[in-house]
Amino acid sequence: MFRNFYLFLFVIILVLGLSSQVFATTVINEVSTSASTGEGGKTNSYIKVLTEIDGEVVENIEKEHGQEAEIEEIELKISLARKILNYVFSLLNFQ
Repeated sequence: MFRNFYLFLFVIILVLGLSSQVFATTVINEVSTSASTGEGGKTNSYIKVLTEIDGEVVENIEKEHGQEAEIEEIELKISLARKILNYVFSLLNFQ
């Protein structure tokens, strides 16, 4: 009687173990991002999203965004405006 019970239990465990392998789903999400600033105020950003379900690529997104800022020109204008204001204030203080 115990021998049949152990055999029955072994078969049940074996069937459940094999069926869980059959119905298993593997989902892999890979997300990578980067952002950087270079010389002259140039900025770059990059993102990649890859989603696989059971080895099949479901979603593959790659986006890159770059923008050149005119930081040097803006800094020159601000510097010039400060010099002019300092000059005007220095003239007003001496009179």
